[in-house]
Amino acid sequence: MKFYKGIAILLALVLPVAALSACADTGGRKGETKSPDAVSEESGTDDYTFTAYFGNEDDGIAIAETLSAYEEETGVKVNAVLDEGSERSVRRQLRSDEPPALYVLPGDIDTGQFAEEGYVFDMAAEADIAGVDGSGFPWSVAGFGLLCDKRLLTELAAGVNEVRYVSDMRNAGYEEWVVFTAALDAYIKNGTAANYTLNGNTYALPAKKGEFTSKLNGVYAVAGADPASITKRLNDVSFAGQDREQIAEAGADAVEVQTSLSAYASALDELTSKLAGRFAAGIRGTDFLNEEKYSLQNATEIFAADKAAFYPVDSEELDGLARLNADKAENTIMLPLKTNRPEMANRLLMRSTNLMYVNADAPDEEKAAALAFIRWFALRSLTTGSAAEMSMREFRQRGEARDFPAETERVEKFNETLYEDESFRLLLEDSVWDDVKRAQLAELLALIWNDV
Repeated sequence: MKFYKGIAILLALVLPVAALSACADTGGRKGETKSPDAVSEESGTDDYTFTAYFGNEDDGIAIAETLSAYEEETGVKVNAVLDEGSERSVRRQLRSDEPPALYVLPGDIDTGQFAEEGYVFDMAAEADIAGVDGSGFPWSVAGFGLLCDKRLLTELAAGVNEVRYVSDMRNAGYEEWVVFTAALDAYIKNGTAANYTLNGNTYALPAKKGEFTSKLNGVYAVAGADPASITKRLNDVSFAGQDREQIAEAGADAVEVQTSLSAYASALDELTSKLAGRFAAGIRGTDFLNEEKYSLQNATEIFAADKAAFYPVDSEELDGLARLNADKAENTIMLPLKTNRPEMANRLLMRSTNLMYVNADAPDEEKAAALAFIRWFALRSLTTGSAAEMSMREFRQRGEARDFPAETERVEKFNETLYEDESFRLLLEDSVWDDVKRAQLAELLALIWNDV
């Protein structure tokens, strides 16, 4: 869901019962909301079922559309209060005479103190609400994985059941994936229509290229000149699920560290060996680290121009993609980035950028109404929104999402040191990696890990 500023007037028009003020009734100071009573007097109605506090005031258009749809489908009106989402402002609302039964906060706010004070209902206990994150439900999400155009996947499916095809692609193991992308790379370059296997099912590349397969010149768009793309994000996947605090104290010979470093090496080799370029197939070589050719912007342009089948990137870069190719952005879904860690084969890295919580201190009937709204929203979020967001929410609701690892000083320093290391950069300027060079990479990763 995109954030938009300056929409208070629009929201008031679309949703008359909404409270659209971040100002106090005494002087209009920013960051202070009006009470539900004051809002009701201004809007001319007090027949709402419960109040919802949205600590993401820039998301007003999405809030208006969602609450209007809910009222239209259920007849239930929600009184919306918008604010900047600070801990101070939400605590003031929760302690007011008419506290909200539902409140939305940025995902980076620690709700531990709110829970201790009795304001957090344990939504995880509600078995019929799939996709709960902790004690909240995601209002908006972001993730990291492989962006791909579902129209391209339709062509690759070549007439077979597309739902099953995408599911098999999502669940394919690393070994299957490497064989598939090698076949796709050969198909792009010389038209060879080979068979391949995904999730145990056999497929064949189409004998004739279509609109999107004919535009490809490589498998991956990769921002070689962007340190975060080459080290941080790949290591987020490689270290996902590991205890980073524990790993931070371990040497490279520890099993958990070896597993993660091996996963990183496998992903790096896969992504950089089948590159797409702006005008022709890309090559892992001296240009790969050139900011004028393989920056994050360049990689986005390559993917936007349909030159690459997959783009390993954070979903928040979709805004940049939309500016270049709106149709592409609308049709883009997200798949897991594959590494040789089997437990991560079908897992997607995700974070909840904003979360909905139910106020445990609210009257029972209001809590029930707030939970009913979240149940409705959970289903609606799978069918409404961008293709990328809907695909990410599927992972969350299937239990196949993994949180971004917490940042630790050692891992962050490892990422920075690795990207700047001369030996590492020489490997990224080498187009062909054999077993000897892969062994050199493994030794280098271990050496740098032990040194940081």
